[in-house]
Amino acid sequence: MEREPLTIAELFRILARQKRIVAIVVLIFTITSIIVSLSLPKYYKATTVILPFSSEGTALLSQGVISSLGMFGLQNTQIDVSRILAILKSRTLLEIVAKRFNLQKRYGKRSWVGTLNSLKKNIKVVVGEESQIKITVYDKDQLLVDDVANFIVECLDSINISLTTKSARENRIFIEGRLREVIDSLSIYEKRLTKFMRENGIVSLEEQVKVGVEKIADLKAQLAMKEIELEIARNTYGVNSPISRQVEIQMLSIKRKYDEFRNTSLTDDLFPAFSKVPELEVKFARLKREAEYYSKLLEYLGPQYEQAKINEVKKVSTIQVLDKAVTPERKAKPKRAKIVSLTFVISLLFGMYLAYFKDRLEVYRKSKEEKEK
Repeated sequence: MEREPLTIAELFRILARQKRIVAIVVLIFTITSIIVSLSLPKYYKATTVILPFSSEGTALLSQGVISSLGMFGLQNTQIDVSRILAILKSRTLLEIVAKRFNLQKRYGKRSWVGTLNSLKKNIKVVVGEESQIKITVYDKDQLLVDDVANFIVECLDSINISLTTKSARENRIFIEGRLREVIDSLSIYEKRLTKFMRENGIVSLEEQVKVGVEKIADLKAQLAMKEIELEIARNTYGVNSPISRQVEIQMLSIKRKYDEFRNTSLTDDLFPAFSKVPELEVKFARLKREAEYYSKLLEYLGPQYEQAKINEVKKVSTIQVLDKAVTPERKAKPKRAKIVSLTFVISLLFGMYLAYFKDRLEVYRKSKEEKEK
């Protein structure tokens, strides 16, 4: 025979019959929770809210130079929040705070590791939507907890400045070394470019080639005109006539100048030999490109180096304190009312379960006794 589902009315009847056991369970658990909550030590909390400084506008770099070199994203516009969180969780900061307030004695810990672990548990860090960092400290001393919270911020700022200064010094040393390399390389390529221009008679290769082309075109035109003039003289006066001979001599003179100008590769010439122009163009462009590259690097590294020297010596606060920790007026935990209320609800449910189970057990025994009779 299947058991009918338990209804609300039947449940109330069961509780009415077994109200004693429900009352005992609720009373025992509630009284126990009251005693336990009263015995728990009081903890107070103090909260401070900080915001990392933005370093926007402090850089001395020229954005035009950086853009021309294709170097984007090299500037850190804001201190990384993860760096602040890492410092807050670091053993270095915890040790400084623990020694400053003699927490090993106050916490009653035998080991230094236990003291640091307890301190770490009493510090809660939350990052807000606007990158603000909320630091909450819990302690039994109502008058001390705000001092601990504010001192943590001081230590955080001090450690961060120290790390920033160390990083800036290493950065300055690196940039200084690279700057020297760039200056040496630029000097080498400038000397090579100067030597190349001197050896090949280059003042301005582009202009020299342009003027040379115009000059050879002019000679070519004069030669063509003399060839036509010679043809006319031969047809008019004869091949061996003095006029034809004179025109032929003039034409040969122009042709000789044209051939010399086109084929001569003397380094003292104002115009480079056309047969060597492609090779000269490639070599000249390569040397000029290298010199310009290192020149642009020098324009970029110069301001970087100056900025690194400034960062190395400056000791500016890296943290903004939005809300300073103040002495709390009330305890933060334990929340006794919440503990007792929750225990009451749980014990009531547990008592109802026991009452139902006890009632079912009694019904089963009675049924069994009736069957035996």
